[in-house]
Amino acid sequence: MRPSATTFIPSLLTLAVWMLIYYLSGVLSLRFDDPEMHISIVWFPAGVATAAFLRARWGLWPVLTVLFILLNLLMDKPTLQDLPVKTLYAILALPSSLLIAWIVRRFARPGDDLNIITLWFGATIIISFLDALLFGIGFSLAGKNTFSDVFWTGFVADITGIFLATTVILGFLNSQLRTTLLASWKNLTLGAAIWVLLAALTLWVFNGGARAFSISYMITHDDSLIFAFTGIPIILAAFLTLFWGNQGGSIALLTVAGIVIYYTDKGIGPFFLRGMHSGEPLLLVQSYLTATALLLVFLRVVTHNIGHYSTQNGLQLKQQAIYQLDLSNGKLRWDNLPQSLAAINPQILNDKRRLLMQLHPEDQHRLADHWQSEQHQQKLATISFRLQDDQGRWLRVTDSGAVLLEHQGTLIILGNWSVSA
Repeated sequence: MRPSATTFIPSLLTLAVWMLIYYLSGVLSLRFDDPEMHISIVWFPAGVATAAFLRARWGLWPVLTVLFILLNLLMDKPTLQDLPVKTLYAILALPSSLLIAWIVRRFARPGDDLNIITLWFGATIIISFLDALLFGIGFSLAGKNTFSDVFWTGFVADITGIFLATTVILGFLNSQLRTTLLASWKNLTLGAAIWVLLAALTLWVFNGGARAFSISYMITHDDSLIFAFTGIPIILAAFLTLFWGNQGGSIALLTVAGIVIYYTDKGIGPFFLRGMHSGEPLLLVQSYLTATALLLVFLRVVTHNIGHYSTQNGLQLKQQAIYQLDLSNGKLRWDNLPQSLAAINPQILNDKRRLLMQLHPEDQHRLADHWQSEQHQQKLATISFRLQDDQGRWLRVTDSGAVLLEHQGTLIILGNWSVSA
């Protein structure tokens, strides 16, 4: 059967966008390339590839892999003499991202944000460690570099690229500007003001303005005081995440990273302290950006799972909708609907057939099979799928805790839906 244009064209556009992001991130990374060690000091394409494999459907993985390898070759500019070696390097740059994404998608619990983030964090550390270990052994046996130089450079380059780039990209791919609070002009305006302040103060800290201020106006001037100023952008980035959700966090992280990398490339900033050896300031920059990215990621998890504040009970977890499906007539009854589901037309929400049509075409069969009456087990598996709301946005829904019961001679399914952006 020939694939429909509605499936082929979006896939082609998706591949084109991933290729562009991968290439641009690679060009940026190569500005920090160390030609003597034959390895980039920071490699953002590793994070781009990880994000692509996490988001793309399984069928696109082989195509993405081939395209990323070709882009690696393009950026490396091989000659006919070194083409085999550089082709090998281009291929070896992908397995760590592939393995991290596979582990997260295979073992993460659907709907459990903290579990997903923790698994991604642990997989990134372990896989990057093993990847750097193998590269270090290989380069040292080839006599090109010492093991410690290649190992530590490769390890830090991988985790920085993955933590930073994956965090930024997946934040932007969120379908809603706000994940915790209702969007309003007040919140958008306050967020915009925080972003302007974030950009201005980050520029002030990293372009030498903070150092000049300390020398001119502080009673005692010390490099450690300048170093302390770097905490200001992190605080403002956290506030922007609270006001604008995932996309706000990505905007904040991209703003900070762009300014920091720009001035680092020029050899300017609070991390260039007296007495430091070559390469150490860049290591501090990588640690700074990685720590900022991880802070914003865990902050997103916390805010995403908070539904509202109650004066009696304090912070409440996000709502889970409860449904009852009558398998004899396909009618559904709902309780405790969150706003994202309550906004959907009740005629769609209460009818199994129409609700299935509201799902993403690739996910319709998954929920249909989940809700079939010929189940061999009473407790049903946890599944995730994409549901389109009335405004055309795709909501990520996790169906969990579903059980098949018999009530007055009729088979029914009771289950819970949790919704994420």
